Amino acid sequence: MHYFLYLKRVIYPDEAKYADDRIFSQLEFVPETLRKQRQKTTPIKTKKILVYGGLGGFAVKGGKSTFSDQQCQVQDCELTGDRNLASTVDVVLFQSGVNKNLVRKPEQVWILYMLESPYHTPGLQAYKGKSWKSLIDVTKLFIIISIIVIIIIIIIIVTIVIIIIIISSSSSSIYSRFLLFSNLHQVDIYGNCGKLRCPRSKSNKCFELLDKDYKFYLSFENSNCRDYITEKFFVNGLKHNVLPIVMGAAPEDYARAAPPHSFIHVDDFESPKDLAEYLHILDKNDALYNEYFR
Repeated sequence: MHYFLYLKRVIYPDEAKYADDRIFSQLEFVPETLRKQRQKTTPIKTKKILVYGGLGGFAVKGGKSTFSDQQCQVQDCELTGDRNLASTVDVVLFQSGVNKNLVRKPEQVWILYMLESPYHTPGLQAYKGKSWKSLIDVTKLFIIISIIVIIIIIIIIVTIVIIIIIISSSSSSIYSRFLLFSNLHQVDIYGNCGKLRCPRSKSNKCFELLDKDYKFYLSFENSNCRDYITEKFFVNGLKHNVLPIVMGAAPEDYARAAPPHSFIHVDDFESPKDLAEYLHILDKNDALYNEYFR
């Protein structure tokens, strides 16, 4: 049997099996092979996992302590950040991309963990003439078809405080989107791309502006990728009393992840001008505007 298919079946079953939230199903999942082992009297072999980029970025401890502290369903594992153990571990977890110089043991499992969109992820280059995709057994990505799905908003991120209806970013592609829209609608821009400032040290005060002074917030991601929805929408937008205007993932991705009728997607309009005209209508019609907060 193909190794990838074998791992997918053992590590995590078909998501169609679950009618509830897949994230919680993953947290509670125990492989059938391990369930059977637990019924036997023979000791279960501990699996060693190498976090290739180091443990610090994941805020986890070495050894088994993180698994017991978090009361994980499976605790027969231990973590290490020591790359010198790469040839002896059972699992190697890469963040962003694989190491081109690392020799892989045939029995090892390689996992790719990625928070950013592929466009903004370094290290996805070819591996010794092969695509990295041929070497990865398990993906742990924001994309819903990934074997393990991660939620981006569990990580606390404040990007030069993102305020009002504009996201602060030094990306020229994002800035061009802002300019196109700001020519048609009054826009306050905070951070690297604008004249207004609200430092990270005063992030709570900055976010209070969203609740008190503004009605709309441009939740524009740095990439237009399927399922790529970040804290710009969930935290900065939905957590505050503003109506998020979104661009990044497809409309159906937002519809699956968000409360019904809680956002405006730019793809629903023929042009920035049409969108700006609709926002003017909402601004003058409280009943219509408030429907987005039901």
